[in-house]
Amino acid sequence: MQKRVYSLAKKRAVFEVLGLGVIAAISFAQRELIIESLRAIGSSNLYFVLLSVAVFWLSLPLTAMSYQQLTKNKIPMLTTTLAQLTGSGPGRIIPGGFGRLGLIVIHLHKVGISTQVGIVASVMNGVFGFTVNSVLFWLLVLRHPDITSHFSYGTGVVTILLVVIPIFVLFGLYELLLRSKRGKKPMKKLSKEWRAQIRLLTAEPMRITKLIAVALAILGANVAILMLCARASEVSLPINEAIIALSIGVFVGGILPTPGGLGGVEAGTASALIAFGNDPTVSTSVALLFRMTTYWQPLIPGTIAYLYLREKKLI
Repeated sequence: MQKRVYSLAKKRAVFEVLGLGVIAAISFAQRELIIESLRAIGSSNLYFVLLSVAVFWLSLPLTAMSYQQLTKNKIPMLTTTLAQLTGSGPGRIIPGGFGRLGLIVIHLHKVGISTQVGIVASVMNGVFGFTVNSVLFWLLVLRHPDITSHFSYGTGVVTILLVVIPIFVLFGLYELLLRSKRGKKPMKKLSKEWRAQIRLLTAEPMRITKLIAVALAILGANVAILMLCARASEVSLPINEAIIALSIGVFVGGILPTPGGLGGVEAGTASALIAFGNDPTVSTSVALLFRMTTYWQPLIPGTIAYLYLREKKLI
């Protein structure tokens, strides 16, 4: 199983290098806009920038709370929060999302949670976050159709296809691994843990309620950070537009193979803000400021957290 994960990580790394090449080419083509946007960041309101950073750090323990609901055994909140933070440090350079997920799974194993349970809990945590975000996104689209009047019908069709196709691809990959001799045994173990996870949640519905509440809190924190970054750039961003812009940014960052969605999240968020009628330079500066808060700012603390957990043999 471990060798297979490393093999997938290597293949994903090739795609991430190609993805970075695409981002570099686009950045070069839009260099004047990016330079102007970076200059605009220099004149941002420092008060709102610091508030956005504060929201990031206050929301950091939320993911550890989610893992607590996904496991039967109690887990240490402090070190699990630090393990999550390591994904913002060394985890960034490990391809395909294996960095953050892998470090969390290793930490959970160190505190008494089996590897299979850790993997299932990590994936389930992502599923809850994705589901809550998607439901809220489509509720906004259905309730306020005027918001999406800026986007073409073709864009909506492409978006739906890009959501549906990966689901079928992942399902097909799962079936392939389940039927192959090398993948059959580990996949059966994971399937067993999936069933156990579902039984745990259905037996205690309050866990599902808490997971949804945590997912909403995480989404709310990210939306608040984006709105504060917009306010720092003297842009009044309504909460519904912030949710849609953030959702599009995360979606584009997810389908573009770069470490942590680098470039993709910025491009998707900025494009949505521009579509809502904001100035391209200001929209790009808001997107870059948001990523400085959520991507670049935690790099050094994430590395320190990684070194600390390594010293304590908790990762």
